[in-house]
Formats: sequence, C-alpha cells, structure tokens
Amino acid sequence: INAEYMGGGRGRGRSWQQRMQEEAPNITRAQARQRMLEAEAQKGEGNACVRRREWDMALHSYQSALQTVHFVAPGSAIREQQQAFRCACWLNVAHCLLQKEHFREAIESCDHVLSVDPQHVKALYRRALGYGGLKEYDTAMEDVSRALESDPGNADLGRLRGRLMQQRSAQTERERAQYRRMFE
Repeated sequence: INAEYMGGGRGRGRSWQQRMQEEAPNITRAQARQRMLEAEAQKGEGNACVRRREWDMALHSYQSALQTVHFVAPGSAIREQQQAFRCACWLNVAHCLLQKEHFREAIESCDHVLSVDPQHVKALYRRALGYGGLKEYDTAMEDVSRALESDPGNADLGRLRGRLMQQRSAQTERERAQYRRMFE
C-alpha cells in the first residue's frame, strides 16, 4: 500500500492532514468535479473487485481513488464531498485489509476516518475487528462500547461484543493453564 497516500508516511512533526494539504495541488472547481467523477469510477471498480473477493485489486482501486481526490478543494461543498468520499474509501480499504488479515493496516485505515468523525460506527466496528484479529481484546471492546453508545441497537456490534468476550475468556483460560503448567 502506498504510504504517501495511505497515511503510512511519518512526517516532520506535522499531522497527516497538514502534510497532505501542503503536498496537494490547488485546482479549479471544474477540475475538482472531474476528479471526483474519476474517483467515483475508481471506487466503483474497487467495489466490483470486492464483490469478486479480489482484495488486492480492490485495494489498488481504492488507493487510486484516494490519489485522485488528493487536492486542495476549491470550496466548502467540494471539501465536504471530498472528505465523505475519503472516509468511504478508507473504510473500504479497511474491509479489504481485514479480509487479508492485515489487521494493523486496517486499524490505521479506520484511524483516518475516526480522525474526522471520532464516533463513526462502521470505523469503530472495523477497527474493533482489527484489534480482535491482533488478540487485543480489551482495546477492541473499547471500540465496540464507543460504537454502541452511538448505535445501541446495532446487532452486528452486539454479536461482535459477544464474540470478543468469548475470545478474551478463552485467551485468559489458556494463559491460566499455561501458568499452572509452569508451576507444577
């Protein structure tokens, strides 16, 4: 995954958003509308790849879409559309990465969305899946709890919470058994 556009690059004391803003080209409204259309097409290609379970191709399409919308928006309406589009792409990237069991990178993708909207339910859900994949069950449960505050009736979150609790209990039991064997 291209670190420059996917947020993996580490900067010189500046936030990711600041670095992206500074490195993004200024464009006209017409150019912005054209780029948004191009990016939508790229995202559509990624969605088609997801339906076929072609995770690498989908990631490439979403990455291309994120590169296409890498510009300084010439107005607040375009900026809002651009931000919503980026969030959707980051969530799609996270989905693909979770399918590939690249949990740490999926978490980072969700972090991009959560930097814009700290209570974004789908981002919290997918980040919790990532932490669960890393067996960081307590951190995963924190994300599930935050998401449930915003959407208490969400059945997927309820199922994930139950699954994480079972996995955490099983892990705790394995650790206890391991310690018992050490001192026998």
